Amino acid sequence: MVLGHPDATMVDPHRGFVDLGFDSVAAVKLRNQLAGATRLDLPASLTFDHPTAVDLARHLRAEMLPDDAAAAILVLEELNKLDDSILVLDPASAARVRISTLLEDLAAKWVERTDRP
Repeated sequence: MVLGHPDATMVDPHRGFVDLGFDSVAAVKLRNQLAGATRLDLPASLTFDHPTAVDLARHLRAEMLPDDAAAAILVLEELNKLDDSILVLDPASAARVRISTLLEDLAAKWVERTDRP
């Protein structure tokens, strides 16, 4: 909306705000809209501290959610990325054994941590 696009699909969330055409006026306008919507005290440097929509969304989520919930969301996002990455690998890849070992070790660590009282 700040850039005048009709909807969010017009903006690549991984592209930098500066590359998208943000200047200092647009950055402050976005910050003010987000502060109003979230009721967070956001700095004027918000879009420079978090230079893409993805970075900014992660920051806002972490600010709005309890630490444990925010951490869980980030872990789930990373696991989803990993799931997508694994699907494109050739099952006969030379790295298959190493990847399998790392995944098994990670699963064992998770089970060990969750089984503790």
